[in-house]
Amino acid sequence: MKFIISKIATFFSVLLVTVPVMTFSQQLVKHTFASSMVKDSIKYNVWLPRDYTPAERYPSLYINNYGALSYNGMLAAAHINNFMNSLPKAIVIEILSGDMKNMGYNYETGLVDSLGKRFINSLKREIIPQVESQYHTTKFRAFIGQSYSANYANYLFQHEPGLFNAYVLFSPEKIEDNQPPFELTENLINYYNSHQTLYYLAPAAHDLPRRHEYAKDVQRKLTKLDSTKFHFKYQLFENADHNSIVTHGLLPAIEYLFSFYNLPENKTEKLANSFKTQQYQLNAIYGVQVPVTSRFQFKYSNLAAEHKDLEGMDLVAAYFQDDTRSDNSLMLFNTAYTYYDSFKDYPKAEKFFRLSIESGKKFGNAHTINGYTWLSTMYLDGLNDFDKAWAVLEEAYEYTNSSFYKYRLGLLAVKADKNLKEGIKNLNYFLLNKPTAFPDRLMAKEDAAYLVLAKCYYKQKNYKKAKTNLEKCLKVNSNYAAAIAWKSEVKL
Repeated sequence: MKFIISKIATFFSVLLVTVPVMTFSQQLVKHTFASSMVKDSIKYNVWLPRDYTPAERYPSLYINNYGALSYNGMLAAAHINNFMNSLPKAIVIEILSGDMKNMGYNYETGLVDSLGKRFINSLKREIIPQVESQYHTTKFRAFIGQSYSANYANYLFQHEPGLFNAYVLFSPEKIEDNQPPFELTENLINYYNSHQTLYYLAPAAHDLPRRHEYAKDVQRKLTKLDSTKFHFKYQLFENADHNSIVTHGLLPAIEYLFSFYNLPENKTEKLANSFKTQQYQLNAIYGVQVPVTSRFQFKYSNLAAEHKDLEGMDLVAAYFQDDTRSDNSLMLFNTAYTYYDSFKDYPKAEKFFRLSIESGKKFGNAHTINGYTWLSTMYLDGLNDFDKAWAVLEEAYEYTNSSFYKYRLGLLAVKADKNLKEGIKNLNYFLLNKPTAFPDRLMAKEDAAYLVLAKCYYKQKNYKKAKTNLEKCLKVNSNYAAAIAWKSEVKL
């Protein structure tokens, strides 16, 4: 392990331990510093997202090390980093010293003791400033708590408005009637009606009735707030108990926290207006702009295509370009393909296919495949220009030296019923020099090449060689459905 000592401020120093966690592609950084507020050492973990870079800014999620959330910073980070969950990148801060003693919360009064106040001062003046300075976080800070720590979240909500602007409460506790108290003063109502805040309340069905009563009481009071600024969700988990609530509810909670990253659903609204609304929401809530990534671009281009909104598509094309990103080629390709397939705007499609190819050359040959192959397809199917379609594939082979494009030339010859002799020559070259690099080796297989070769000979009326190559195809893959169907069709 590598230890790095650095001075963060005059009153404390930080010990950093970087531990790569490859399973979920996040990185753990351990911190320890001598707190002038608590008069003791404070420890916390920072879980950085995959591909973390100081050039970007990230929302942050804070978890006190208590109850079912103890040492679950990795789980929260894993949910965020799991590509299937489609969540934006965020930083998770797991405060190991945020235990019951340092929280100092009292159920009966709903207040904190003197140590608890000093710990909150440490949060405000030490921990959060450290994190924000070192990891370039945005103004979006969420606090996640369970049981005792969930009630502590309500203390922060009532007595420290603005310290966090999002709260997740799993199974908050109740002792007696109005213990702990939860009241919204006029000042709190005014504050939360004018500041963007998210609040997610998740009780467990298999929990004690008193906890259900408390959650319902909080729900009743919070629903009185202005829903344009204060965003509230109550979600009862039917199969959860007090301790398993985090297992059931953590992913839904995180999804709610980032729900405003989703494009507003309004099928009658122009894309430009939806984009403007989302930009406002992301800036107001998270302090970020719409991320320039292929995942976000995909949502917008699909909406533009669905509503045949060419003006909106032009906006998407202009916004989603960043030649410093490895997925820039993919974004440019998505733009090109949408212009081609959905709008039949071939000049714009050609422009963006070309841009995609050039961008792909910066990051490796793999990024050029979609651009070259679909540009060729567009020339043939969209513009009925066989010569351009053929020339693009030859250009692709000249640049990449990948025999994949020899296969595509053979396929093009069969499809257009032109250049069959050259098509046969290219297919034979492919079969003798099959690509081994990813993704070329996945894009064309030996059985498919033999089938295309058989079709070339068939179109030349050379039925003997057509049959020979069809047999070779089925010898490689006896279950190849396309070959079986063609054999039946031409009766070879």
